[in-house]
Amino acid sequence: MIHISLFLSSINIQGFINVNSTTAPYPDVQLMTILYDQFQVDFNIILNDRFGAQPFIPPIAECAILTYCSDAYLACYLKYMTLNLWHPTGTCKMGQSPIDSVVDSNLRVFGVKRGLGTTRTN
Repeated sequence: MIHISLFLSSINIQGFINVNSTTAPYPDVQLMTILYDQFQVDFNIILNDRFGAQPFIPPIAECAILTYCSDAYLACYLKYMTLNLWHPTGTCKMGQSPIDSVVDSNLRVFGVKRGLGTTRTN
């Protein structure tokens, strides 16, 4: 038996985080659509008779009410089983005023007193 894992490492998507938001952040629907589309392509390659492979997608409780390996099941599976292999990073503008920037020269986020750390990663 050979185990092959699927790693999507070149996704080019931009998004944003609203620091002043009072609601909890939710995953970007566009990101999940792109992940699912790529998963479908890779899944169909695995199912190609030429390889004689059979996918192993473990059943998970969160998706148990759905038909195993259906489109809905695979979308649910991705929602709960997708992992990030890299440290998520982003960029923001540095400046002297919260009007036109996000952090000051000491990398402190304007409007946040404690609990949020930033770092320079270049």
